[in-house]
Amino acid sequence: MSLARRIVDLASDKQASDIVLLDIRGVSLIADYFVISTAGNERQAAAILKDLSEKLLDEFGRKPLHTEGKPDSGWVLLDYGDVIVHVFSPTQRAFYNLEQLWAAATMTEADSIGRPQVFGAGVSLGMLAGILIGSLVTLWLGEAAIDLIHRMLDRLSGKRERVNFELLLQ
Repeated sequence: MSLARRIVDLASDKQASDIVLLDIRGVSLIADYFVISTAGNERQAAAILKDLSEKLLDEFGRKPLHTEGKPDSGWVLLDYGDVIVHVFSPTQRAFYNLEQLWAAATMTEADSIGRPQVFGAGVSLGMLAGILIGSLVTLWLGEAAIDLIHRMLDRLSGKRERVNFELLLQ
């Protein structure tokens, strides 16, 4: 957790906005935490990413295992193994809405001085988010998206129930 908290602090120091720490340990095997933040422009995104990379190497001896995206793409991901950092442009963050997608995770939202305020979300909220997202994705992508959403719901709920998205869309 100390790495994730430090990432929140560093992003805050570089004036990232809407910083959120998601504890995904109970809902995913890919990492323990997501740190999600918004950069107002490409230059700010580059500064946030540079500062994170340099200071995490100095303080923790950690380099990203993988980096995806560039500041001009609107979404950059730094994978530190146990912590995955997402730096978004405002439009890309609204589009991907990871907080909604990972609603079953426990969310910590940094306030204006960078001190976390903790909010909780249960599996039922995650399932609801999955159903809503599934309905929209099904409209956009069709039948292949239904299987993806079912797998997500199965994983969140631990059940094998199937949701009839077609009924929800009527």
